Amino acid sequence: MATMKKCELTKMEALQKELSQVLGKKRYLLVLDDVWNEDRQKWDDLRLLLCSDAGSGSAIIVTSRGNQVASVMGTIRSHQISLLNEDQSWELFHRNAFVGEVEKQDELILMARNIVQKCKGLPLAIKTIAALLRMEHHNEWFPVLDSDVWKNEILRTGCIPALQLSYDHLSPEAKICFSFCAIFPKGSMLDKDMVIHLWLTNDFIASETRGQQIFEVLVWRCFLQDVKTQENLLSVFRDEYIHGPTTCKMHDLMHDLAESVSGNDCTVLQKYSPNEIMQGSTHASLLLRDVRHLSLVSINNTRAAMKDIIAPRTIIFQREWFGTPLINRVKIHVLTSIEGLRYLDCSYSLIDALPKATSMLYSLQTLKLIGCENLKKLPEGMRCMSSLRH
Repeated sequence: MATMKKCELTKMEALQKELSQVLGKKRYLLVLDDVWNEDRQKWDDLRLLLCSDAGSGSAIIVTSRGNQVASVMGTIRSHQISLLNEDQSWELFHRNAFVGEVEKQDELILMARNIVQKCKGLPLAIKTIAALLRMEHHNEWFPVLDSDVWKNEILRTGCIPALQLSYDHLSPEAKICFSFCAIFPKGSMLDKDMVIHLWLTNDFIASETRGQQIFEVLVWRCFLQDVKTQENLLSVFRDEYIHGPTTCKMHDLMHDLAESVSGNDCTVLQKYSPNEIMQGSTHASLLLRDVRHLSLVSINNTRAAMKDIIAPRTIIFQREWFGTPLINRVKIHVLTSIEGLRYLDCSYSLIDALPKATSMLYSLQTLKLIGCENLKKLPEGMRCMSSLRH
């Protein structure tokens, strides 16, 4: 953002040089929000990158829900943030649930305060249930208060009751679109257009317009948050500033809910090691067998990771921050025999050519090859892929 340009650098050396020029010994305050990294080496590498050209007085603030993260990244004692007290909880709920004057409606106020009390001071739970009730007639508030979901602070699924209640009140269409977001790793920045396109590819929605509406509902109801549109990106084609992509995030507690309601349909495999999961693990193999939508993050052995998955419809290869490029030409052969595959993202990989068998993926609608700098050749038979649109 400091350069008003989108960063498309893929190598650490190039990024380090660019960052050095941008910082130029200037003083800065950097906030890293909701961090989950517990790898000290990664943090040391990043800190060296950020601090080598920082001006005197620069500071980095890190927020996390993991004590281990604080011990790895902290240089001073961490500050524990407590839950909201009763007054703070009510103020947050009141601001998000009520429209107009309601102070004289004693029965409604009493019901609302009882609902807020059940949220146990958790801001996300309060905002989520407030967004739900704001859209409901006041007559519908009592069933929410009286729901059996509140009987346990944490449900059997590990989810928070307020979030489960809000999910239960989504339309069937919005439910499946939300649950699909479990395919993205926790903490990911989600590209709005990509998410809607994935919904459309998998027939969750009938049109892009409907996808926009579902997206707005999920944001309004707090299932998605931190929506931002990158502005003032310099276009290399037209020498003018343009609007960049719209992105959002999913709170980790919402991600837990998405994982729970999606069952085995959506799975994220990170740093996949065959010895860890597949050696004598019949249970893991059975779980992977039903996967329909799969993200593979920094996978070392594509063939081993895919061998138990019968009929995936979506495969997204992802890399860790400035990690090793994802897959090479040999590993991509594993994917060319998957019937029913609709969406394949092999961006930023080392492949220099797609296998001829790629053209046999007749159900494939989207093939993403962004940043494949070594790619020189596409199969001639791709012209026969009648379903391919993007």
